Amino acid sequence: MWTAFGPTNVDIHRVATAAELVGMQVAAGLGSRIDTSSLPTERRTRHNIEVARALSAYNRVDDALVMILEAESWAPEQLRSHYLARELVLTWVR
Repeated sequence: MWTAFGPTNVDIHRVATAAELVGMQVAAGLGSRIDTSSLPTERRTRHNIEVARALSAYNRVDDALVMILEAESWAPEQLRSHYLARELVLTWVR
C-alpha cells in the first residue's frame, strides 16, 4: 500500500512544527517551497491549510486565501470541516 511517508511529508511536518515552536514567518517560508503535487490529496490539503495559517499570521491574507481556495478545489469536504480552515475564514470575515 502506498503511503505519503517520505522526504516531502517530513518537510510538511517541519512546517507544522515551525508554526507551533519557532514562528509563523519561518513556517510560511518553509511551506511555500514544498512541492506537494505527488502526495495524496488529504496531505496536500492539510499542508495548504497550515501554510495559509502562517501567511495569515503575517497579514498576507491574499496569499493565504489562494492556498485555501486551492485546497478547496482538491478536497472541499475536508477543507470545510477542518477546524483551522474554519477559524481562518471566520477571522477574515470578522
